[in-house]
Amino acid sequence: MSSKKAEVVQIDRIDPHPNADRLEIVRVYDYTIVVGKGEFKPGDRAIYVPVDMVVPLTENWKWLHDDKPKNCRVKAKKLRGIVSYGLIVPLQCEDWATGQDVSGEMGIVPYTPPEPKAQTNYRRYKEELNALPKYTDIENLQRYPGVLIPMEPVYVTEKIHGCNARFGWIDGKWYVGSHRIVRRAVVDRLGPLRQAYRWLRGWGWKEDVPPDIWWKVAKQYGLKDKLKQFPGLVFFGEIYGDVQDLRYGCRSGELRLAIFDIHGPRGYWSWPEVVVLCDYLGLPIVPTISPVARLKDGRMVPTPAYSFDSLNEGPSLVPGANHLREGCIVRPIKERYDDRVGRVIFKLINPEYLVRRDGTEMK
Repeated sequence: MSSKKAEVVQIDRIDPHPNADRLEIVRVYDYTIVVGKGEFKPGDRAIYVPVDMVVPLTENWKWLHDDKPKNCRVKAKKLRGIVSYGLIVPLQCEDWATGQDVSGEMGIVPYTPPEPKAQTNYRRYKEELNALPKYTDIENLQRYPGVLIPMEPVYVTEKIHGCNARFGWIDGKWYVGSHRIVRRAVVDRLGPLRQAYRWLRGWGWKEDVPPDIWWKVAKQYGLKDKLKQFPGLVFFGEIYGDVQDLRYGCRSGELRLAIFDIHGPRGYWSWPEVVVLCDYLGLPIVPTISPVARLKDGRMVPTPAYSFDSLNEGPSLVPGANHLREGCIVRPIKERYDDRVGRVIFKLINPEYLVRRDGTEMK
């Protein structure tokens, strides 16, 4: 169940703003939303519009977008030292039930990040969208704070700011995909003739250039040969470097890959299994921030009184990086599912990342 929606909520808690007499803090789930003092009171019903939703370019939202389309996207903002995660607006229809998704009624849609453009055409690559499974739509831990069991042992890894990628051999065919699109290379039967024609005309041999960053990284890390040993497994990773505004110490044009999950016939692998297989294949993985559990007498015992809030902040642990981390990913040591979210795996975003200036967002 996606939390990317404008939702009717009941306000149960309002706190004073510590740094502004004319502002207050509304609590929705585990989010803080800064509002004007006296706008709402406990017990009121209102509409919560989370971060990364896009409001319509209409008159009733003009106070937000000021007739500028780029301002229609709801972003996190720091207001007098407190991060505000989205908007709270008055209820427009009393018939709307608490918990109801009113995105359609209000013309609000989720923000869709763009993907990096291809460097050449895809003449030699066939699109097959369903060839590889799409990765889990990871929910924010602040939206579903009650899903993790108290003191449940979990692994916490760094969330890298890049572009999602997936790779795998399925039914004897090699596939490479982004978050939205999967392609496989096809045999260019006229390729040798084209190359011979170029040679005869004195144009020289034309190098086979990968069409985009996903195929470029697959070639750079030798994934086609390495993953052929494990047909049926899909490797999910993040391509980063010269991709987004956070470069992780990479030079211009430099790309890197970090694997963060593996899916196979029996479902998603545990994090230790991912680590072992990637080590065997010589593939880099995302940094482990903290395995929030410890081994005692042969059993995994959770460490006492851990807080995820300290794990999503601070500098990146990627070697060479000299900037903040985007956030962290939290997953139970034992893979499980929950009716509220599906697969239990969460992200927790660094608030300083959300409010940074001139950031880029691509999928």
